[in-house]
Amino acid sequence: MSIHPSDILFYAGGAALRQFGTLSRRTTGIARRGEGVIENFARTGTAYFMGKDGLYHASEEDVFRPHWVDADGDGILDTLTLLLEDERENELLLSSDFGPGPPYTWSSPGNFIITSRTSIIDGQTAYEHERDGGSSRIQSVGTFTGDDETCYLIVENVDASVTRLRIYDATGASYVAGALLTWSTGAITLYEGTGAVFGAKLLNEGPNGGEVYLFGVTCSGTVGHTRHVYVQPVGDNNSVSAILHHCQLEEAGFYSSPIVTDTAAVTRNAEALSLPLWTPPRAMTIYAKLREVGSTLISNWPRVCQIGGSGNNASVRIWARLGYYTMNIRNSGGSSTQSAMTTAPSFDDIVELRGTLSSDGSVQLHQSINVGDESSGPASGALALDSVWGGHSLYINYEGVAGNNVGHQQLEALIVAPGSQSLSDFRALLP
Repeated sequence: MSIHPSDILFYAGGAALRQFGTLSRRTTGIARRGEGVIENFARTGTAYFMGKDGLYHASEEDVFRPHWVDADGDGILDTLTLLLEDERENELLLSSDFGPGPPYTWSSPGNFIITSRTSIIDGQTAYEHERDGGSSRIQSVGTFTGDDETCYLIVENVDASVTRLRIYDATGASYVAGALLTWSTGAITLYEGTGAVFGAKLLNEGPNGGEVYLFGVTCSGTVGHTRHVYVQPVGDNNSVSAILHHCQLEEAGFYSSPIVTDTAAVTRNAEALSLPLWTPPRAMTIYAKLREVGSTLISNWPRVCQIGGSGNNASVRIWARLGYYTMNIRNSGGSSTQSAMTTAPSFDDIVELRGTLSSDGSVQLHQSINVGDESSGPASGALALDSVWGGHSLYINYEGVAGNNVGHQQLEALIVAPGSQSLSDFRALLP
């Protein structure tokens, strides 16, 4: 069974932006002729997104972020998503300014021949570093929390063979962890200490013509010990150089989009998005295609989407619960039932979720990772459906109360269609 465009109850995300030029599209009820739906988006302050031009741009307050990603790993931006994130703070100062100073927040500029270059972050200046003595730019940044902390670097190559990023315990006089990027292979490995490294190529050709990588490490240090970040643009090699664009330190177990700082730490605030949806509880299928960027790694039960209100109001939701994606339905009597996946995606995986709601109130969630075979969670038991949801809104990335159950996702598509629809039916709708 194919999905006729006029039957679609709701369509939003990067795919809608590409096809229709609007964040969302509804084709039933008052919008049967295909006019767009007005979204309610909120975020205090600015936030950055990757443009099709390969540069990070600032999105103004209360403006959503159309974020381009390289979905197949070939270094070319090919997929438009909607970037939604929870609150985060970059602890580093002058995070995108590795210039020769003043100010001298990043110490030891005299160890390098430093030349200004075009930054991957619009409005900033990147700096090429050729080693001329010592090997590191260093910043002292508070103390370790004892919990997971994540640091990453955005760097563009000129002719370096390696670049290193190291986290140092100045109190204990030892390196906690270090990440090593080998340019010839793109391999990102643990250089020293204990931690989990991550990263990937952002662009084959950056703003200065070289390959651009984002890479880093997640680790934990001794609570209260002084924390240093060491950036080694070219390792221990002389007469070669690399271009430093941005460095970020977050007190969290995974990284998020760039937060540009000046002489003080900066917080990017949580984002909330909701749109009107007037369909009643009935047999339907909810499809979401997203890039996994952390929702399954946090414990606040972040939403992919939710129809209806919070609390004991009638609602259906897909959320990341206890590390796995789960579909849950609740009625106004406070009863609920759910279907949970037992396989968790890895960070940066492309995830497709297909949740079916049957007329008897039972739900079942299905999942495909990186365009692989679809697996299914066990179908739930039946549940008496209400005549209306507890509110005529569809919430994306949170539950409808500002700051509650906020996740991290790069959303390519969110589609709601009547009846039971297959994965191939939804894929056929995408650009």
